[in-house]
Amino acid sequence: MITFLQTFILVLISLVQGVLGTISGGGGGSFAVPAIVSTINEQPSILVGSVFLMYLTASLTGLIVYSRKKLVDYRTGIILALPAVPGVIIGTLLENAISSFEFKIGLGLLTACLATMMLLFRSREPLNVSSKSTDVTIAPTSKATSSLSNRWNLNQKRSLIDASGRMFSYTPNFTVGLVINFGAGLLSGVFGAGAAIIIVPTTILFVRLPGHVAIATTRIILMALNVSALIVHIGIGEINAYYALILAVGAAIGSVGGARIAFKIPPGALTKVIALILLLLGAYLVVASFV
Repeated sequence: MITFLQTFILVLISLVQGVLGTISGGGGGSFAVPAIVSTINEQPSILVGSVFLMYLTASLTGLIVYSRKKLVDYRTGIILALPAVPGVIIGTLLENAISSFEFKIGLGLLTACLATMMLLFRSREPLNVSSKSTDVTIAPTSKATSSLSNRWNLNQKRSLIDASGRMFSYTPNFTVGLVINFGAGLLSGVFGAGAAIIIVPTTILFVRLPGHVAIATTRIILMALNVSALIVHIGIGEINAYYALILAVGAAIGSVGGARIAFKIPPGALTKVIALILLLLGAYLVVASFV
């Protein structure tokens, strides 16, 4: 029987996850799972299954907020989400393949490395323009007859202008992104955390999306991933509806606040903020693996 104190702790965890997750692109989930497992005396697979509704709520709320700010590149997000779905399904079915110790220390070290790389090799800053156009456009080609071919040429230069008039120009590297997102989906399915902590920094570093666009667009990937994982956990009966609903409500509230904070952070500073949050998460996971 869950106590009032445990309920309060679950709400607090979900609020923190919503704020941190939206600012950093989902990193709060790496705090949520260990915190819930250490607080609630329940089968770990049940707890892992219950957090996916929280993740789904947070990603959906973040997507809505960022869409209003015109920061979501839907085409890029949908393409990158495709491999995450089979990855998370396979991972969920192989949930007990890796030990908790191996997961925490491995993910912690990887997170710290990614954060360091983000600080050393920050992506190009967006251009500031006065235009208020909200369309996502693809750079035109020299020949009109090549339009059909260009539609399937994924690695094209793209530009996006957000609600404040900032212009982001970038050329996504989909080849790398598709591989990474399959692995991130697999990792998330196995442990219930870790997908976003890999997807966001790698989307900035290797797929080459600007920080704001990466955080907003990866909401689509996380939605597809979390819906798939949630369906599988419901199908195999590894979920507690009460836990899931409490966590989901707190995450929704926290995500709204997190998105507002992230939008106000200057583009150059946002990458540093994400990197610092990931460094803290990495250190936490490494230490937690020995506790």
